[in-house]
Amino acid sequence: MRTRQSLEKVEQINFPKIKMESDSHKFAVYFPSKKIYIARQLGVMIYSSVGILIVIGFFVYIVFVIFKQKRLSEMKTDFINNMTHEFKTPIATIHVSSDALLKESTSTNPDKVVTYAGIIKDETNRLKGQVEQILKIALVDNAKNKLSKESLDFNQMIRDITDNMMVRIENAKCKLDIHLDAKYAVVEGDRDHLVNVIYNLVDNALKYSKENPYLRISTYNKKSKLVVEIEDHGIGIPKESQKHIFEKFFRVPTGNVHNVKGFGLGLSYVKKIVESHHGKIHLHSIPGKGTTFTIYLKTHRI
Repeated sequence: MRTRQSLEKVEQINFPKIKMESDSHKFAVYFPSKKIYIARQLGVMIYSSVGILIVIGFFVYIVFVIFKQKRLSEMKTDFINNMTHEFKTPIATIHVSSDALLKESTSTNPDKVVTYAGIIKDETNRLKGQVEQILKIALVDNAKNKLSKESLDFNQMIRDITDNMMVRIENAKCKLDIHLDAKYAVVEGDRDHLVNVIYNLVDNALKYSKENPYLRISTYNKKSKLVVEIEDHGIGIPKESQKHIFEKFFRVPTGNVHNVKGFGLGLSYVKKIVESHHGKIHLHSIPGKGTTFTIYLKTHRI
C-alpha cells in the first residue's frame, strides 16, 4: 500500500476553475487540444482521399495505355497482312512471266517476249514504288535533320506534278480544275518531300473516287501563309475515322471499293512532312460527297 508521503508526491492535474451558481450543480469535461485532434482526423481523411484519387487516376491511365497499345498492335498486324498481300501479287506475276519467257515456244516469238518483259517491268516498278513508300516512312521521323531546303515556287511545282500525272488523270476520266491564285507562292522547303506530299494527296483523291472523279487544286494567300487546297468529290471519310486519318498504319474502311491499295502510311507521311516545314494540314470531309485537304505553309517573299 502506498504511504501518505508517496501519495502527496503524485502530480496533481489542475483543471480550470468553473464558476458554479449557488443553486445548481454542473459537471464539465475540458479538452484543451480538441482543435488539433479534429484537424489531425481531417488530415488523415484528406490524405486518404488524395491517395485513392491518385490510385484511380493511375489505374485509368494504365487502362488507356493498354487499349492504345492494343489498337496499335492491331493496326500493325493489318499493315503486315496488307504488305504481304501487296508484295505477293506482283512477285507471283513476275514469277509466272519469267517462267513463260523461259519456255522455248515463247523465246522464239518476239511479240510474246516483249509482252512478258513489259509485264515484268511494270510489276517490278510497282514493287519499287511500294518499297520506296515504306522507306519514306522509315526516314520521315528524322526528316527535320535531313531536309534539303531551297526556294520553291509552289504554283510551278503543282503544274509539274499534274503534268506528270496527266496520263493517269485522263485514264481515270477525272475532271481537273486548277486555280493557282496565290500571289506569293515561294516557300523554303525540300522539293522531293513536298512533291511527295502533293502526289500522295492527288493519288488518294483518285483512288477514293467513284466513276468520273472530280479534282480541284487551288492556291491562295491568307495573311503571311500560302494555302494549298486539294478537293475531290469522292467517297469521303466517315466521321469516326477522321480523327485517326493521320495515324500511322491507319486505313479507312472502303466498303464496296475493293481496288484501293496501300499501307496506311501516306497521310501519316504527309502530316509529318508538312509539320517539319512548320506548316499545318487540316481535313474537311463529308461521307458520300468528298474530301478537302488544306495545307498552310509560310511564304518566302522575294
